[in-house]
This record gives sequence, C-alpha cells and structure tokens, in this order.
Amino acid sequence: MTPDHFADYMQFHNNKLFKPQYRPQPCSYGVRTTAAHAPQGTIAIETQPTTADAIAQPINTLVAHAAATQPMRVQLSASTEISFGGDRYVHGFLSHQFQGEQGPALNFVARARQFSSFVVLLGKISGADTFDPTYAMIVRNKDEFSVPLNMETIPTAKEFKDAISSLSPEQQDFCRAFRSMQLESTLFGVVVIQIKPQLEKLLNLAPDALAKEIQLTEHLMELFIKYQIPADLLSYEEGDLQISEKDPRRLAGVKDHVQKMYVMINEEKDKQLAEKVQEECYNASLRRSASPMQQSAAWGAPEMVMKSCSAPILPAAAPMLPGQRQQAPQQPRQHAAPAPGSGAVDYTQIPQQLDAKFEQLATDAALRPTIITPGSRWNKKSQKGLLSAAVSTSLNTEQQKSTKDEAFDLLDGITRAGALSCDHASLHVVIASTHCFDSNLMDTIVCNNINPIAKVERSMLILANTVHGASVEQMVSNEKYTSIAPELVQNLPAVEAIEAPPAEAAPVAAPHSPRRASERYGGQQA
Repeated sequence: MTPDHFADYMQFHNNKLFKPQYRPQPCSYGVRTTAAHAPQGTIAIETQPTTADAIAQPINTLVAHAAATQPMRVQLSASTEISFGGDRYVHGFLSHQFQGEQGPALNFVARARQFSSFVVLLGKISGADTFDPTYAMIVRNKDEFSVPLNMETIPTAKEFKDAISSLSPEQQDFCRAFRSMQLESTLFGVVVIQIKPQLEKLLNLAPDALAKEIQLTEHLMELFIKYQIPADLLSYEEGDLQISEKDPRRLAGVKDHVQKMYVMINEEKDKQLAEKVQEECYNASLRRSASPMQQSAAWGAPEMVMKSCSAPILPAAAPMLPGQRQQAPQQPRQHAAPAPGSGAVDYTQIPQQLDAKFEQLATDAALRPTIITPGSRWNKKSQKGLLSAAVSTSLNTEQQKSTKDEAFDLLDGITRAGALSCDHASLHVVIASTHCFDSNLMDTIVCNNINPIAKVERSMLILANTVHGASVEQMVSNEKYTSIAPELVQNLPAVEAIEAPPAEAAPVAAPHSPRRASERYGGQQA
C-alpha cells in the first residue's frame, strides 16, 4: 500500500462522510457568462501524473460559493487600478504527507477553446478588497497554460509557540508579525476575467452582440493587444437620437471603426515598406559601378528605381465592408462601477481562524498551514493556425514577464484604465493545509497503532467547518455521525460562513456514541 492508495481511499471516504451539498468537489471550472452559454474554456488545479501512463486529475476541495458583495481591486500599475465583481469561490484543500514521502505535486492549468479568450491572474489576497497579482496571462484560441504549484508547509501554532517561548517580548512580537504574514500567504488566489463581455460593455454594444461575430472579435483582440488602439477610436458613439442597445446600427458602427482602423494601419505599413524599398534600392545604386549619367538618372527619378527593384505594393483589403455612415461625435456611454456592499468578506482573516481551530482541536500538532506559490517552469501549448499542429514550449522568466505585461495592457485597454469595472469575472481563493505524519504509512498503522483515516478525517472536519460555517450535525451524513468524536461536535458549531452556505443545508439531530468515538480516534497520540 502506498500513500497514493491512501489518498484514493480518503476521497472515497469523504464522499461517504459528508452530505452531498458539503462533499469535496473537483477543482475544475468552466469559464462562461451564464449557464445558457457554452464555456470559453476551463481552469483547474490538477495533480501531476506519477507514472507515464497516468492521467492528470483535478484535486478535490471543499467549496463555498457566493456572488460578490463588493468589488475586488487589482493594481495594474502606479496609475491604473481596476475592479471586478462576479462570483467568489473559497476552496479548502487538505493533503497528507507521510515521513519520507513527498506531498502531491500540483499544476494550475488554463485551457481556452477555439475563437475564445479570457485573462487569468495568479497571486494572493493582500487585503479585504485587494488582490495582488504576481503573474498574468491571456488564454485564447486553444492555448493551454500549465503552471506548477509549489507547496511549502510552515510550523503549527503549537510548534511556533514552543519555539519562541524563550525569546524576549520584543522578539516574540516580531516573530508573531512575521508568522501573520506567512499565514496570509496561504491564501492562493486565481482571478478569471472574461474578455468578450467586457468588449461589449466597452464598445457600447448589447450583451451577446459579439457572441457570433467571430471575425470582428478576433480583429478587436488584435487591435487591442498588438496595436494597442485606444477604445475611444473603436466604440460606438451615440447620436442625438437614442438608439436601443439591440439596434444593429450599433454593431455596424463598430465594424465601420474597425474597418477604418485597418485601412489606416495597412496604409501605414505600405508607406513604411515603400520607404524601406526605396532606401535599399538607393544603397544598391551607390554600390553599382555606373556612369555619371546613370547615377544622375537614378537621383532624378527615384520612382523609376523603385519600379525596377520591386513590384508595386497593393494595399491589403479591409477585413469587412459594412455600410459607411457619419456618426455624430458624442461622449461614450458610461457604465458605473458597482457600489461596495455591506456584507464584504475579509479573506485575510480565514488563516488566523483556521490556525486557532487547529491549535485547539488538532491535539497531535500534525496539521500545518501550507503556502502555495506558482513555480518558475511554465509550459504553454498553442496552435498557430487551424491547420497547424499544437506546439508545446517552455516559458522562462523573461517570457512570463512579457505574458504578464501583455495581459495588463489588455486589461488597461478594455477597462479604460480602470474607468469600467469587470462584471463577468470570478475569484477563486484556495487555502491549503497538510496533515504531516511522523512515520511512513505502514509504521503509522503497525508500529504506532494509529489509524490515519481517523486523523485525516478530524482535520477535514475542522477545515470544512471553517469553509462552510456549518456544524458537524449539518455536514456529516446520518450513518457516519454516530462515530464522530464528542469534542468535535461540541467545538465545531455553526458559525458565520465564509460565503453563502449551500442550499438545502439542514441540521440533523442524531445521537453520538462516546465509546465508538474514543475507539475511532484512539491510539498513542489520542
């Protein structure tokens, strides 16, 4: 039996332990505007395959989900700050590690479908309403980013207090402040911002106006990412007559602006190519051995030299030909940012709450807070064209910075430097803990006479109580409730949930058996 076998059993055990609405769920989510729309792609946290024939599987996490009560702020630069609303997900992840064995190796994976795109930010929660991005990427057109996640455990609360007990009060204050920063670092955050709905809001178009405009969307993406064209040059400007959002003239107006912009870009390209050809032909004429009359002709008729060196350059055709019309210059429609709500959630308080419960109930001091940080060796799989084969490349530090800058430039453009909020977004907060055993799996069972299933189950209940805010009676199934330790039932009551509690959550009054509980959690470390 290996730790992988034990992990498979704990997944089976948790499905029996918890009621359906509280069971751990696979950490894999589709990126979509509403349930009626097809997903633009997926994001997931997966385990790295341990063998060549193994398939990566998403990890299972305890999930609390709710809509945002206030916008979260992201600082793109010293002068630009954007905000986003959308859904909020809090994931509680519990892993286990036996002595001499490494914990699970994880990857964050983001995949986009063809003709789809979204922005992903990776970072940490630095305040009640602040997200600090460390990395960013634009995932589009069948791109697949794979980012390794490093997991680093820090000492338990009991180990920390024992370690600083002999220090002076000033030194202890310093150590507590530093540990507080470490605990907040256990909040790993993922932000997903959808591009197409934001483009509709930016260009003053009706919702879903770009749903079937694939070519227009691709051209808009190119103008924003490659050429960094200001949004004011592309958005629809309302005339004196108020036109409904669903009026096709709005979309036609945006197509007009895109067409004119491509005509201007192609003309500028042609001009630069002509200047380059003229320069090369002039340099070549100086190197040739020619009579003074020929040199004079070359100087006097540069257009003839161009014709002799290269064929005429024809301007590229415009990408689309909608009807031309004059639009009255007016101020674009403004979208007000959502006002802060009264029931804001401070995610930075979760690690301290969880650490206090670990110290009180995890008497064996084996449950360690875990810091998740993105690794440095990224892998990107992309497909250049529809008929091209997928190519896998590794991104170094410089390429990762370029990817981040590209994503930040796009966010700056589609939010008008923070003037527009991102309504179609989602925030995933992952808080991780690791149950560490002092011996390997077989020594834990045989030599130490400890049941690791009961130990990990206790840790899972503590984590579930923090994430869901529900009591043991509410979360545990009826057939498993009688075997739960009495101290867990008493010390894990229903509290204020991190997010909205799951639907159909109702307390179950079932008696517990102290004798069976003591046997279940028995052993040398009980």
